[in-house]
Amino acid sequence: MIEQADGRRDERKTILVVDDTKENLTVLAALLGAEFRVRVANSGERALKSVHMAPVPDLILLDVMMPDMDGYAVLKALCDDPVTRDIPVIFVTAMSADEDEEFGLGLGAVDYVTKPIRAAILLARVRTHLELKRARDVLAALSPFDIGQAAVVIDGHVVAVEDIEGTDGLLARVARLRGEGRIRARAPRGVLVKAPKSGQDLRFDLPTIGPRTVERAVEAGLSGIAIVAGHTIVVEPQAMIAAADAAGLFVTGLPA
Repeated sequence: MIEQADGRRDERKTILVVDDTKENLTVLAALLGAEFRVRVANSGERALKSVHMAPVPDLILLDVMMPDMDGYAVLKALCDDPVTRDIPVIFVTAMSADEDEEFGLGLGAVDYVTKPIRAAILLARVRTHLELKRARDVLAALSPFDIGQAAVVIDGHVVAVEDIEGTDGLLARVARLRGEGRIRARAPRGVLVKAPKSGQDLRFDLPTIGPRTVERAVEAGLSGIAIVAGHTIVVEPQAMIAAADAAGLFVTGLPA
């Protein structure tokens, strides 16, 4: 959070855009600038310096093909640094082959967007991943209190956290809040995030989702569900995917 010259607090999220082409930096800064604070870097080396400047970026848009230090090397350096390893990184690149996307996601990127950039899609991805990070940060902070494994974020605000009621009860509560007009964002909007507690024994009580979770998420007016890859039990996965596809609701995996 930054205090502006007039004393007001600038609560906008900070996006770091990394690209070696000036025109791309200009386009992305113009696209994002109305909603976010935008910082730019025209090389991998400058990006790694910039991430340690206050405020630390909330999300990074990273080109792959850059001289000297490519995006893959930058991402590896970010993941190796305890200060930056949890910053979500979206690759924005002209490399459109399926194997390129698979490789980038395998390195730890949370998403992969190909050029030429479609403004609406990029903005939607950025907003979604900022919401996912917000939910994970809240769940991590609450882990020592053993409160729950799920949270719902809508338009950057945590509107509900799981308690003894479980995930079905959490989603029913969100649906009720929508019905009462206490959540004003138009549906479908918002994400359910499920993640194990910090330090949890992964042999027991893993987060679980299934077709019923999708049904409840739709009733709650959400647009998606995110789970931590490899740390979540998926019940009836094919039926769950079919239900999500039919409802137009996304289900995505997050890096552990």
